[in-house]
Amino acid sequence: SRTGEEVFHFILTANDITNYILKNAYIKKSERRLKSIINNISDLLLIIKKKENKYYFENANDNFCSIFSINKYRVFKKELSLFLEQELLEQILNSINKFDNPDNAFIEFNYNNSLQKQYSVKISFIEDLLENETIYIVSMKDITDQMLYQDQLKRAYEEEMKLNKLKTLFLENMSHEIRTPLNAIVGFSEIMDDCIREQDYDTILDMIGSFKDVLT
Repeated sequence: SRTGEEVFHFILTANDITNYILKNAYIKKSERRLKSIINNISDLLLIIKKKENKYYFENANDNFCSIFSINKYRVFKKELSLFLEQELLEQILNSINKFDNPDNAFIEFNYNNSLQKQYSVKISFIEDLLENETIYIVSMKDITDQMLYQDQLKRAYEEEMKLNKLKTLFLENMSHEIRTPLNAIVGFSEIMDDCIREQDYDTILDMIGSFKDVLT
């Protein structure tokens, strides 16, 4: 270098970030796959995170969001009480409290929403000891048609039992009505048999008149 001229030195470093890029790509692919799986589940699916005794929205499939008119991106990480139907929220929280019993691997209950839909709800959970969090998975199966069918079967059964009771009463009455004249006929026959042997024809004529009265 020439005297008096300023000299600059540069240091070039390079880091291999291939693994980092591949790892991020794998994570994104896994997230897309998980999202696809969740959204292809026909039942309604809600994932709740419990932290410090509060319950937050973690995820849900499109079916759940559509039925309850929820934008999952707006309610992400928000408390359930801010957007979830009060009745459903109460039933979920009451059921979650039952997990204090170690014998309960999952909890089930039925729920009717404001649109007269009936659901069979099942709740299970996963403990995250590292983050000190609990994840609850709520699945809701639409059983409206099933319950309607069962109700129709119940009504048909009750109607059948009612008809059977009426049929039994009818047969009992008919049996009584038929048995009464038959007993009279048998009695008349025995008396007429005695009269014939004794040649008491006047009594037989009277008996025939009485016999006609019984038949009419």
